[in-house]
Amino acid sequence: LLMLGIIIAYSAFLLSNVKGMTTFNDIGVYELILYIWIIADAVEEIIRNIVITMKRNGTHHPRKLFRLYCYLTNFWNVLALLLYTVLVSAVIVRTFNGGQRMEIRLYSLGLFLIYMRFFHSLMVLKYFGLKLIMIGKMLKELLQFSWILIVFIVCAGVMYHSNMYPNHRDMWPQNGADMEHWRIWKILSLPYWQLYGELSLDQLRGETNNNGTCTSVESEWESNPDMERCVEYDWAIMVIAAMYMLISNLLLFNLIIALFSYRFEEVQNNSDRLWKYQRFAIIRDYSTRFPVPLNVLLHIPISIYNCNKKKTTSNPKRPIVSKSHVHSDQERPMAPRGNQNIIAAGSHSTPVMVNESGDEIIASNQNHSDRAELDPTTVTIPDRRLREF
Repeated sequence: LLMLGIIIAYSAFLLSNVKGMTTFNDIGVYELILYIWIIADAVEEIIRNIVITMKRNGTHHPRKLFRLYCYLTNFWNVLALLLYTVLVSAVIVRTFNGGQRMEIRLYSLGLFLIYMRFFHSLMVLKYFGLKLIMIGKMLKELLQFSWILIVFIVCAGVMYHSNMYPNHRDMWPQNGADMEHWRIWKILSLPYWQLYGELSLDQLRGETNNNGTCTSVESEWESNPDMERCVEYDWAIMVIAAMYMLISNLLLFNLIIALFSYRFEEVQNNSDRLWKYQRFAIIRDYSTRFPVPLNVLLHIPISIYNCNKKKTTSNPKRPIVSKSHVHSDQERPMAPRGNQNIIAAGSHSTPVMVNESGDEIIASNQNHSDRAELDPTTVTIPDRRLREF
């Protein structure tokens, strides 16, 4: 519920109150709630999971690195760290460059990331958990398949552009400074949108040349990046479009649908096991956490208690030893030489029997009557002395 409230506050802030920030009074209520939650969540994620793990005593260095590696390769942890980075960047841009569109773009990206993190709390429910696992598997399959799509998109885009705009030399306006008008976006946009059914046949035929938004004069389109160059129609353009859409819309799309079907059946067969594993990992992770943003208030008394407990255990009370159990070397009676056995006994000592050669120690569990028959000489030898034998 707290996460849902933060999402609502973030959405309201992004819709109504993104403006330049020069003083603290420029921060609205929704934005203040967002910052408090982000700071508390960052304390829980970074300090508890990274700093404490790396500084934990008694843990070997390779094991610390392995724990850090496991943390940084987890999808949800990477999503959280990326959210913190984006929001910090948005605050910096908004503070020093207020009124621009860049902070709105960064806040929008942060809103997308926090919506994605909301799915993490839904993983414990079986219905949503199974669907999210399937989406994750299919998304991974799609990202791998995208490399094939990128090859076809770039190939078709270059062929389109070379035939529609022959000998176009102004590929990087203003020596690359004007990133928005780079020609690479024009090359990739047309074949990309054709994947979704946007054919743009009028543009391919050059029928948009008469709308007043293009020119055939080279000096005009080079000096004004907003002025588009008119299309020089050629019959090869339509042949390229026909071949490209045949391969992309019929072959590649059906292939990715088949891959999705296979992945769906694979997840469906192992759905219960996969969901239980994910649910166990989430419950184990959140079992040691406090709800954000209350975690900051709860960590303070717990930290004080742990510090006091550590001091108490590091300085334990020394036990009181009676003088009757302490014998100096002068007061300890020595065993006479001869063919006699020595029975060692005493407080906190081990009953032993030592033969005359001194090379064998025999534990004695006999009673007083048995020791009387052997007629030994009884001395007190502490355990420290026994180790010297």
